[in-house]
Amino acid sequence: MFKRVILTAAVIGLSGCATMTDWFADEDEIKIRRIAPIENQITPKEVWSYTIGDGVDEYFSRLKPVFANDTVYAAERHGEVVALTPDSGDVVWERNFAIFPDESFWDDIARLWRSGASAKISAIAAGYDMVFVATEDGIIRALNHESGETLWESTVPGEILATPAMDEGILVLNTGAGVLFGLDAKTGEQLWRSETDVPPLSLRGISAPVATNGGALVGTPTGKLQVNILTSGIPAWET
Repeated sequence: MFKRVILTAAVIGLSGCATMTDWFADEDEIKIRRIAPIENQITPKEVWSYTIGDGVDEYFSRLKPVFANDTVYAAERHGEVVALTPDSGDVVWERNFAIFPDESFWDDIARLWRSGASAKISAIAAGYDMVFVATEDGIIRALNHESGETLWESTVPGEILATPAMDEGILVLNTGAGVLFGLDAKTGEQLWRSETDVPPLSLRGISAPVATNGGALVGTPTGKLQVNILTSGIPAWET
């Protein structure tokens, strides 16, 4: 009986505390605290679905589909890249960048049932009638958006873990090595590079750059926001 009285008193005390906190709140704050449950206004309906790859297992990845040129582009870490129609999910084209040994005729035959080594695709972006596919090995490829044909391929030192940005014909890549690169989007030629300090101990993950209004904005490994001049890569300011 004594325990029941204490429990009842505790419940009353807690409810009283909740009421007492309202004494020190203004009307707007009280309204926010007592927001009514949100009711769905629409019911989503699945039109189509498409499965690509088998996931990323325990690997860090920010891969996500991209919509451009009235087409959905998607990729998976092992190497598959696909273009789909947005209304039905039909395949427009597909490529596989998985790595296979290329030593003999039999290696080509073996590709029919082997999956190959992972291409480690880490990011995909679209712009300038191209699809850009980046990997953890620092490889960046530009594909024709209509056919998937490789237009150019370039390599930078460092892992590309974030989605590239682009503006004014320049493709901006941020790498895990603390180096920001600017490439010619049409040819893949390196135009500039800008280095920042990387702490001895840091998480494996980098900021996705943003390119706009003549600048490339990026979060640095030291926790700062840096802006580089887009055409030259020269740091303009950081905060």
